[in-house]
Amino acid sequence: MGRLIASTGQALDVGEVAMAPLFLSKPKSRCSCGARLTACPVWGAVPEELRQLPPRPANRHDHAALLRAILEVSTQQTIVDSSKTAALLAFRPHFLSRTLPVKLYLVHLVRDPRAVVWSVVRDRRTRRDQPSVWRDVLLAAKTSLVWQAANVAAELQGLWFAPDMIRLRYDHFVRFGTPRTLEGILPQGAQEGVTHESGIGDYHSLGGNAMRNEKTVVVRLDDAWRTQMPRHLLYLATVLSFPFIVRYRFGLGPGGAR
Repeated sequence: MGRLIASTGQALDVGEVAMAPLFLSKPKSRCSCGARLTACPVWGAVPEELRQLPPRPANRHDHAALLRAILEVSTQQTIVDSSKTAALLAFRPHFLSRTLPVKLYLVHLVRDPRAVVWSVVRDRRTRRDQPSVWRDVLLAAKTSLVWQAANVAAELQGLWFAPDMIRLRYDHFVRFGTPRTLEGILPQGAQEGVTHESGIGDYHSLGGNAMRNEKTVVVRLDDAWRTQMPRHLLYLATVLSFPFIVRYRFGLGPGGAR
């Protein structure tokens, strides 16, 4: 999402700032712009004391200090921090909103829980030597509950940040494009099949998905769960996530809302 926002030329994407200490302490680490971190125009300008932070997720004070350092060198008025605040750093936005000298907005990017479950189970299956139905069931249950906890946190954040929080459905954005609340920030029009080249936009991402380093990214809607997900896992994820499936209008069956 950060890469798409940066591609408009209206924002600087810096990836998961909360995870930056895991990379800043490694002299050979590279930014998604292709440069070594020490030579990157954004991360290379981070003060030395922040570059020497312990290699673990930043605490709230270090997170704020990193963002302030980025604000000082950024030529863009909008900075995208993709830190996953909902699940792991639920109270971080509240702290940052009171600490940083800029307006903070939250984008709640939500994906169908069954798509999330199947993505996790499918990935784990490729790492196992032997298939295991019970491991799949336990993993599906755990993923469903973690997904719910993350969205409960996001809902609570929404109470604090309303109206400065925008909810965006992943599948709807890919198929139909940017909602009016994000016009001018995200690329316009449906994104299915759209190619985004590196070098377009202010893109200096750390952490996150490995595709951040790919030169070319084609936006695809991953809805394989609708046809590939075993029924027992589909029913389990649907039952466990039922309240939010209804709230976010995903549809109850695999042929539901798209």
